[in-house]
Amino acid sequence: MNPTVLSRRKAPALVWCCLWALTLAVAATPAGAQRLTLSELQAQIDALEARAAALEQQGSDQAQALADLQAQIDVLTVELVALEQQGADQGDAIADLEAVLFPPPCGGKCVFVTSTTHDGGFGDPFLGGLAGGDQICNDLATAAGLPGTYRAWLSTVGLVGLQGITTPNDRFIKTISPYRLLNGSTVADNYADLTDGSLQTNIDVDETGATIGAPFQVWTGTLPDGSTFIFNPAEPGNSTCDDWRFTTDPSSGTSVTGIAGDARESTSEWTTASAGLQDCDNSFRLYCFQQ
Repeated sequence: MNPTVLSRRKAPALVWCCLWALTLAVAATPAGAQRLTLSELQAQIDALEARAAALEQQGSDQAQALADLQAQIDVLTVELVALEQQGADQGDAIADLEAVLFPPPCGGKCVFVTSTTHDGGFGDPFLGGLAGGDQICNDLATAAGLPGTYRAWLSTVGLVGLQGITTPNDRFIKTISPYRLLNGSTVADNYADLTDGSLQTNIDVDETGATIGAPFQVWTGTLPDGSTFIFNPAEPGNSTCDDWRFTTDPSSGTSVTGIAGDARESTSEWTTASAGLQDCDNSFRLYCFQQ
């Protein structure tokens, strides 16, 4: 309402002060919020102002009519306040949801490639290598101050006495949150996107947020779809360094091999590089994913 117009009217001061306060409340409502409802409320206020102007012109005692107008204005003010609170409550709910789906520091589930390198026999000879790989990831994450629990992107082929064929598809939480590097780059929108054959961004940032240099090879034993890579069914352990336990076969003394990915790649070679089988005495990195 235009203050100049108000000054020219002769209605009781209390009424026009209330009208002015209500107009300010409408103006304070966030832009774009509840557009239709607020427009209707403003239209009602305009109609009340017109009636007040008519009463002025009549020049008669219209105390009761003005009191009725004030009561209607009070009701509209309550509705405006309720709408403002509803918008605030919705904003809080959205913020809470975003905090769950996109938590700091990565704005999702953190992913990194290890700053440290390890030969393919990093696991326990009797229990297998998955626990050893997870331990490496969690130790590095803790040292870097990263939240949550991490699992290594590794598979086993199920050698006798071990945990059976186990893959990221078995071990990972199928999150709907995005996987992101420490620099904020998105690796995948969710687990389904992670295992669709390629990445949005290659994983070449370590747990400290630094971009790695050579070596770029990463032990995986895993296909892009999250299942075990078995290079030779007759010798399945040669795809996973005997399930990440040995660099050489303890009985024959022959070299053991495993499948590695390339941290410079976002195609399927991020997890199954074209170089093929690698000797397990090589020192390569691991991929670590927050659960």
